Amino acid sequence: MTSYFHTVDMLYPNEDGTPDGRLNSKGLIRRSDYTPKPAYFAYQCLCALFDAETEWADRPLEISGGDERPLDQSALLRAAFTRGDRPLHAYWLPGDLREETPARTVDLVILDTPGAVLERPVLIDPLTATVYGLPQTGRRRGGGRSRVCP
Repeated sequence: MTSYFHTVDMLYPNEDGTPDGRLNSKGLIRRSDYTPKPAYFAYQCLCALFDAETEWADRPLEISGGDERPLDQSALLRAAFTRGDRPLHAYWLPGDLREETPARTVDLVILDTPGAVLERPVLIDPLTATVYGLPQTGRRRGGGRSRVCP
């Protein structure tokens, strides 16, 4: 289950119901002109991927630092799903939103599993909804290895 606190930025009310001027800016849409914020588009992309047709699945995904810098495996989060008969993997490294996090290259190994067809793997950046084709750079234990820059 996913829940968003607000769709539109909220003005706090006075006791009589009039706005008191304080703004809770956690919405996906700006209250000032009702234009979408970047989070709106990320949420839109995630809702398109994780709809009623998406189910949790127990599927392996190996991720390692592809740029010779170690990747903190204890902080790395990952989840696997199936959408139709296609596997869907998600991975992310939580960080402090107040700090700039540089992009880096990682190695992904998506292992073949029975009942999951992954003929042309892609990487989807939910912040931009950009779809990147992943090159097959080798096979290992029945899986494909791809280098990606998230």
